[in-house]
Amino acid sequence: DQTGDCRPLEHAAFAVSSRIADLALNELRYNDRTPGIWLVPRKRSAPMKQWKIEPVGERDRAAALALLLASDNAADTAAQVAQALERIAAGSADSQSLVWAHKVAGDQSSSAIGVCWIEGQAGNIGYLHPPVVDPVLPDREQCEQELFAAAEAAARSAGATWLQTLLDPLNTISPLLRRLGFEHVSTLVYQAALPSFAGREPALMRIRPLPYTAAQRPLLVEILTATYEGSLDCPLLNGTRSAAETLASYETIGQSGTRHWQLIYRANVPLGCLLLAVHTPDEAGASSFGELVYWGVVPSARGLGVGREILELALWKATELQLDKLVLAVDAANKPALRLYQELGFFEWLRKDAWGKQVPA
Repeated sequence: DQTGDCRPLEHAAFAVSSRIADLALNELRYNDRTPGIWLVPRKRSAPMKQWKIEPVGERDRAAALALLLASDNAADTAAQVAQALERIAAGSADSQSLVWAHKVAGDQSSSAIGVCWIEGQAGNIGYLHPPVVDPVLPDREQCEQELFAAAEAAARSAGATWLQTLLDPLNTISPLLRRLGFEHVSTLVYQAALPSFAGREPALMRIRPLPYTAAQRPLLVEILTATYEGSLDCPLLNGTRSAAETLASYETIGQSGTRHWQLIYRANVPLGCLLLAVHTPDEAGASSFGELVYWGVVPSARGLGVGREILELALWKATELQLDKLVLAVDAANKPALRLYQELGFFEWLRKDAWGKQVPA
């Protein structure tokens, strides 16, 4: 009010739009003289226990996700909430580690003051949606820590061995991630190419691609493990997960499974692999696009032009499938790969900072 006893909540995640407020109606209070702005008391007594942390029940998921995923654009936030609920319903995302904190008044818990989610994914991965907490809460950092600890414990119980998250390089929460035990793994450069292929067809290449089958799983694991040796792409990840876990996560990307995976040979000797996924958006009129999920060359075959031919093969395949574009991500420190992508017509369209943490046993 005019005495300064109240002030607007400053964190963008809590500046919930009217559309999102419908999802979280019971979690918000509004000042009747300033409609649409959520206010909280500046002065608080010091309760013995300020908050209570508990799992989010099915009935409250939409409200919790609205607080966690809130942005300046109400339509985008609503779409993200709907997509998260769809992933949970389809079983492609685990909701066990979606937790939130409530203020405690006496024996009663009231409105939500924070939420955190480690989204369970294939390959024993937990994707962290970092804790979002009321910024004027006393001991806010402690609440963030406790929310994460509860989410991490649930993720560990669900089988997660590695936690990761992707952030804008200009993010302001890097200190929070470091407090939670995360380290910066790499800066990822997202590249795209329009697959109007004008190079050699596979029959004219020196490499011989063969379609992957489930029976070749042990061989693919062996090839994948070999390609990690001396790799300039995210070297800090080496040893954090097994090749089998990595392949399990790769299989869930896009809607094509392993249909466009290939093993790369020359003179009957396996030299590498090409793992391509096709994304088919649900939106009417949206075009399918390809993602070069992974490609690699074993150390003994590097410097022989094998990598260039694998990329030419990927572009040829994207053209054959009539895909709108082909995208990939590469470590910003991998200068040789960046030069090769540029030579083949790829261009940068986005950067993200990758953070990761090994889940303690």
